Amino acid sequence: MELLKTIVIVPVGMIGGVLFVAIIGLILQADRVQEHPALARYPKPAIIGHRGAPGHAPENTIVGFERALELGADVLEMDVRMTRDGELVVMHDPTVDRTTDGSGRIADLSWEEVRALDAGHYYITGRFESPYRDRGVGVPSLREVFTHFPDTQIMLEVKPSGAEVAVAVAGLVKKFDRADRTVVASFYTRPTTAVRERAPEIATGATRREVSRFVGLSLFRLTGFYSPPYEALIVPERTRRVYVTSRPLRRAAAERALALLVWTVNQPTQIQRLLRQGVDGIVTDYPDRVREAAESQGLR
Repeated sequence: MELLKTIVIVPVGMIGGVLFVAIIGLILQADRVQEHPALARYPKPAIIGHRGAPGHAPENTIVGFERALELGADVLEMDVRMTRDGELVVMHDPTVDRTTDGSGRIADLSWEEVRALDAGHYYITGRFESPYRDRGVGVPSLREVFTHFPDTQIMLEVKPSGAEVAVAVAGLVKKFDRADRTVVASFYTRPTTAVRERAPEIATGATRREVSRFVGLSLFRLTGFYSPPYEALIVPERTRRVYVTSRPLRRAAAERALALLVWTVNQPTQIQRLLRQGVDGIVTDYPDRVREAAESQGLR
């Protein structure tokens, strides 16, 4: 790699005196990264079922994941937590109260207690019907998901901010030999770092802090001097008034072979706009809407 020897000094203010900041110095030219095999398998654009297809079936359930695939999802996105006795379960909230007929923190419940719950209990359609209540829809373990969908691309979001769940997730991915079909993501540094250290073959998403850093670098066209430790940018379209999926970010992501995946997009006009921009994938509660929009633009 070529050593960049030029140091640029830029004045940044006059209050209390002139302040100078060295912006670039002794930076090693980064090698161009290659697309990770797991993400190379994604169709472009990828339709990613957010917790399955909550617009049509109970979230984070086997029946919901099956429905997502029926509606055109290429990838199943889901959340992972751990029970009191160490079983990895697929659940978004820290408690079971919102989506099941039970109550309590997952971390305080045993796997036997969690698996006995009705995960379709509170699911209501637009007609205020409960078609999945008392139909045997349970909270799946991650092990069950891997067994039920052996060849499906899966995106796992580790919800706790510590490393314990992430370490267990990495171990299970390796046990099922599915590093080429799994992406692990988290907003937090500790779980993400744990996966990268223990299983570098598994693709990871950028943390919230890493996304902010990459967005900033992209604005100044400095991403060419940066080798990201992640393979995907999983971002909202915008944060407050800032459009995250701006042209500089899209260009920088493509140059660094990073998948740019946008969440959670359900409105048809927003879906159409992002597809025209050329994002690599859309995370959605309605896989059928993204499929229809992609077909209308000749992308499917």
